[in-house]
Amino acid sequence: LNKDLSLSQIDWILTAISDDEGMTLEQTLERIGRLFWLNGTPVRNDREQLYAKLNELNAKLFANPAALELELASEYAGAQLHALAGDVAEMTQWAQAGDARGLAVRHALRQLNPFFIQGLDYHALNDGGQLDLYDAATGQGTLTQGWLKDRARFLAAQSSRNGGTNDAARRERDVVFVDLPSNEEINTRVPGIDTARYVIFGGEENNQGASTLKGGDFEDHIYGEGGADILQGGSGSDYLDGGQGHDTYVLSSQDSGVDTIVEVDGDGHLEVDGQSLDGMVFSRPNIPIADNNRAQVYQDSQGQYRLQQLSDDGVWELAARGSDGYRVLARLQNWQDGMLGMQLDANVPGVVPEPERFDLYHRDAPVFQHYIGTHASAGIWVHGSQSRSGQFTGSGHGDVIYTGGGNSNLVYAFGGSDYVQGGEGRDFLIMGVNRSQLDHDEDVAYGGGGSDIIAGGGGNDTLWGGDGSASYLQADAGTDSDDAQMRRGDWISGQAGSDLIYGSAREDVLFGGDGDDTLRGGAGRDLLLGDADYFVGSGSMVIGADQGTAAYQWQADGTVRRLPNGHAEAGVAVPSGQVFRWSWSHSTQDFSLTPGRSFLRSERLAGTGTDYLDGGAGDDWMAGQAGDDVLHGGDDNDVLYGDDAVAMPEGSEGNDRLFAGEGRDKLFGGAGKDLLDASEHDGDLDVLRGGSGRDELIGGTGGDELYGEDGEDTL
Repeated sequence: LNKDLSLSQIDWILTAISDDEGMTLEQTLERIGRLFWLNGTPVRNDREQLYAKLNELNAKLFANPAALELELASEYAGAQLHALAGDVAEMTQWAQAGDARGLAVRHALRQLNPFFIQGLDYHALNDGGQLDLYDAATGQGTLTQGWLKDRARFLAAQSSRNGGTNDAARRERDVVFVDLPSNEEINTRVPGIDTARYVIFGGEENNQGASTLKGGDFEDHIYGEGGADILQGGSGSDYLDGGQGHDTYVLSSQDSGVDTIVEVDGDGHLEVDGQSLDGMVFSRPNIPIADNNRAQVYQDSQGQYRLQQLSDDGVWELAARGSDGYRVLARLQNWQDGMLGMQLDANVPGVVPEPERFDLYHRDAPVFQHYIGTHASAGIWVHGSQSRSGQFTGSGHGDVIYTGGGNSNLVYAFGGSDYVQGGEGRDFLIMGVNRSQLDHDEDVAYGGGGSDIIAGGGGNDTLWGGDGSASYLQADAGTDSDDAQMRRGDWISGQAGSDLIYGSAREDVLFGGDGDDTLRGGAGRDLLLGDADYFVGSGSMVIGADQGTAAYQWQADGTVRRLPNGHAEAGVAVPSGQVFRWSWSHSTQDFSLTPGRSFLRSERLAGTGTDYLDGGAGDDWMAGQAGDDVLHGGDDNDVLYGDDAVAMPEGSEGNDRLFAGEGRDKLFGGAGKDLLDASEHDGDLDVLRGGSGRDELIGGTGGDELYGEDGEDTL
């Protein structure tokens, strides 16, 4: 099948195919025979049966098996056997191709064969499409990119264990590979340390009941394959790919990780804390939402679960409400309305802010505006001017405020669950009182265009630097500008409560404050601190009534009164332009933050919580600080601290998980039992320092430097 194979290559295939030295010839013959539809009972310890099977294969393969110079039969004239030598990147790249070799390599990965035969017609072995590549755009196919890579890792580790020449098993330290159909297991677990990660492949049969596919306490990868599977990752941020069939994904609100779920056929459902989400309908909250808000928030009828779109390519996030706010449980890849039994009702309520819904609708107002809702008996609805700045003072109820497009706007939303939409100018938004344990104070704020400053206050808030669309993930004209003002993005402090905070495509500074917070920097160079609270005063200047202003005050009876020009509150306060001229810089050792005006609050550690930080693209600096945090660097050269670069109060450190991403990253675990992982996007030089505690450090294929430092570490 390949006269050019050297003796060493042939010996490698024979050795890599089985860990039983007495069965290498039998296993090789059986696996090659399957490709030519030779079935029957595998040969074991029977030399006569071995030669009989060999003669049967020769009779099928060769035009004249008795000839001294063998030639392949005409139907196999182009067939040629090649070794799969254990290079994971190369095997994955070949398998991703849509050509004949790609199909052959995918079959080899499926069968865990250390060889493939190019030129052989594999289509008969793919009659059910089980070897087709999954296409997220069409929803067709079966095998995902994750499956290809993990299966290549499995084959490389198997070949290494069986005596092949590659070192995959050494690089796969503390990983357990399991293939249920073949009962094959490759165990590289470190003795005496319970930190193993599982890579599990189910079979084509129904895997319900006793065959539930269950991971461990760390980052596991589980593939259901065909049939109706139950996938339960356990603790850690797991990757769950159900494959074909109605699969059940078991999630827990007590799990510290965020699972990634890939459902190729859309059939299946989620189960959270024993509750099925099959048939659940999600609607938008009862607030006006602009059409360009593509990354919307949807909730079920009880407000127990929340779905939120993260990007235009079908990445959604599922969160569950707990006693301290929403906690993200899973990221759904390539999800569309109706998949996994969940539906969106985007028509309740309407998505356009109709003028008649507002108490005051002043888009075309030519003067500066001041809106005062302090005495209102219900939430105020107001739309400011598109051309003039405004001051907005909310009520103690749920307010809806559109600032308009003025140059600089000031909003004090106060109590209640408020909705604030900023415009293209610079907005200074204070969403509530900075106090924990607030009821009915879950605010939603969008800074819109321009450089904005936002404080969440108490409650579990959702705060966007931009307009809520996925554009914050993509670089724009200002991301890498030489002009510092063009690069400047948003300053957002979540303060008390468990908040969701999203930056912009430019340079942002994001602070979670107290509570379990999620911070996403997006594109641009960002500063992310899980438990800090830095905030500044607005430095407002008052525009007097004689300079062209209009002031409106809500009365207790629900009416709105326009104040006379001489009234004490008739002026309009707008933020100083200087407050928006902040800057920040960093080194590996620490960061520096320079406000445009004096700090009102500068607490490096304002509380604690289990935080999730994602830097996105750009050279980011981030620290999880107190609690058990998860940090993802994203693209470019990032600095990640599980705790902080400065000393923290004793006992506040956590067991953190740090993931490097692409670029040259530096990861510091700090105290606690930390995981530092630079393996996902390989090729660059990363530096990992575990700190004190029992840490696990995982490098990639670049020239990484791993320093365990204090404690019993696994490198």
